[in-house]
Amino acid sequence: MRDLAEVRVDIDKVDKEILNLFQKRMELACQVAEYKIATGKKVYDKAREDEKLDKLSSYVDDAFSEQAVRELYTQIMSISRKKQFAILRDNGVSFDTGFTKVEEYDFSDAVVCFQGVQGAYSQLAMMAFFGENIKDSFHVDLWRDAMDAINDGRADYAV
Repeated sequence: MRDLAEVRVDIDKVDKEILNLFQKRMELACQVAEYKIATGKKVYDKAREDEKLDKLSSYVDDAFSEQAVRELYTQIMSISRKKQFAILRDNGVSFDTGFTKVEEYDFSDAVVCFQGVQGAYSQLAMMAFFGENIKDSFHVDLWRDAMDAINDGRADYAV
């Protein structure tokens, strides 16, 4: 059996290689962003990402590694998209996110439950987020009770 310190030295070397390759990949993501600026192509291409995940996960032999590869590359592609969006934004390219900014929510008909006793931090958090303009609030003993209150329709929100 190898000494743990020796194994960790090797892990550090591999991590440095991975980091260098990650930086190269992010440089390529910048080039992709430049192409997308020039062509007007969208940043997110679900079909391309799904195809890439399928191909990469096919290179490993067991179910654990397959899932791990999918999780790893899902995160890498997400980071790449963030970088691309930032570059597009910095170059004055606007894009529709599909989201509408909401300045204020109307909770006047909301019933909110919070886990804990009266005066608990969860009640303070509820008040800080929802404010005074709610229909009603009540406390429950357990987090499970809060989820049950949502499922049963006794509460609209839980904290």
